[in-house]
Amino acid sequence: MTKKIPMLLLVLLTLQLSINAMERGGPSEDERIRQEEQRLRPTTGEALMMSVGLGEIVRAARARAASADRQIGDRISDAILRRDDVLLNQLVDSEILSNVNQRFDYLISSQCTMLMVAAREGKVDLVHYLIAAGANPDLQSQDGKTALMFAAECRNAAAVEIIGVLCRHGANVNAMAYAVVMEGRGYGQGWTVLAHAIQAGSLANVEALLAHHANPGLARPAPDKRSALELTVQVVRDADIERKRMRMLHGGHTDATYASPIKYDNQVKMLQVLIDHGADVNETFAMPYEEDLSGWGEPVEEEGMPRMGTVLVLAAKYGYKAMVEVILNARTLDFSIEDQGNVAANVATIKGYGEIAEIIRARLPK
Repeated sequence: MTKKIPMLLLVLLTLQLSINAMERGGPSEDERIRQEEQRLRPTTGEALMMSVGLGEIVRAARARAASADRQIGDRISDAILRRDDVLLNQLVDSEILSNVNQRFDYLISSQCTMLMVAAREGKVDLVHYLIAAGANPDLQSQDGKTALMFAAECRNAAAVEIIGVLCRHGANVNAMAYAVVMEGRGYGQGWTVLAHAIQAGSLANVEALLAHHANPGLARPAPDKRSALELTVQVVRDADIERKRMRMLHGGHTDATYASPIKYDNQVKMLQVLIDHGADVNETFAMPYEEDLSGWGEPVEEEGMPRMGTVLVLAAKYGYKAMVEVILNARTLDFSIEDQGNVAANVATIKGYGEIAEIIRARLPK
């Protein structure tokens, strides 16, 4: 009998340790072994690579993932910057799919989800994978951006397909980012999904969003309201200003110092597409000031410039002839609103764009 007591004590001690582990919320020994086996089991992609003799690459990727003592966002950023899809997929399998809507800080924003990152980077297969795993397409980053907004900004050829996938799975095509973020919290309504595509200069993304019923008129709601047409013209001007500023900083050298994604011909087509989808060419808004390029970009008051105007007046002010012609051909254009025809012609004359002024005056009612 006495010989059996130590064995009984050992059994009781083991049982007590297991109970203590469960009370602390930790895994049992069997669960720990199961989790370790699951971690070591190769993913489908890894198994395929191993089968064709690429096991060393898989093991190296796993070693990088295991040894990196960094936040998940940094590790994902590193994988994407290195174009290391093996490591990226390993990170997703090991750390994301347990909570497919997990948030982390990424290069582009705080509180991103993996779906946002995949959309922004044009990883269409990963987007499909995450959506199938239950990722929520309408979660917002710290600045209020959704996965669809990141897709709208993406200039990768896969962006259009990603936009379609997200929209078909319930993403809000008219969602708005936050107007302002203070102390980690977002307030108000800011740029729409469509506005993000316009600011990225992506005609294909704009067309894809409109095909999924994005509001063709709105870029930002009141009180700082901006129309999509106004923004389409203004981003060209902003790119021109940045190009001039870079020339000044680099002693007059040309555009090699500044490669803008905004292309004028592309924006002209975008203007036409928005009008064709019902954007209001007669909407009025506060006219933007010119910037003082010699200083800190302070606004400059311009004599003879109207305080309010339409997209026709704005395009005439900047001397964008092709845009003026697109607007003049809009069937819904009403010259009587804010006397926009005469105002646009006068503005063009003041700014030294006599040809544009004549084009506008030739179209005015007699």
